[in-house]
Amino acid sequence: MIREVVAGIGMGFVSALVPVVNAEAVQAGLSLLEPPHLVAVSVVALAGGQTVGKTVIFGAARRGVGRCRLVHVGRPPRGPRWVRRVNATLLRCLSHRVAGPATVAVSATVGLPPLALVSAAAGASTLRWSVFASGCFVGRLVRFGAVAGGVAVLVG
Repeated sequence: MIREVVAGIGMGFVSALVPVVNAEAVQAGLSLLEPPHLVAVSVVALAGGQTVGKTVIFGAARRGVGRCRLVHVGRPPRGPRWVRRVNATLLRCLSHRVAGPATVAVSATVGLPPLALVSAAAGASTLRWSVFASGCFVGRLVRFGAVAGGVAVLVG
């Protein structure tokens, strides 16, 4: 069982940082191949690994905010206007006391907006690390649980 936990955390961590590694596909495969008690362990392990990986993105964004300036003096901001508007709205939402945790939880559960984008924006916002991590973990737990449950229903 220790092997499954370590593998689940590792896969979750890698999939949080490398977009081509799909944790949902891993969970679906484990749900088909493993006994139910190990499926539950894999749900928690993948959610934990994903949360740790997303907090790496959060921390990098948090440290990077103080090191680089996004708007240079004398130069107009770059990028399309709609991207700047979406970023500003996301930062404002993530900095809100109620909407911030809700945005993280919805993103971690549903995938919209993408959790990688929300992780980076949350690091640039005033959202606390503990609030981000708990919202991310709960959302991922629900998501991977739904994947495991969906496979169980389809297989019978």
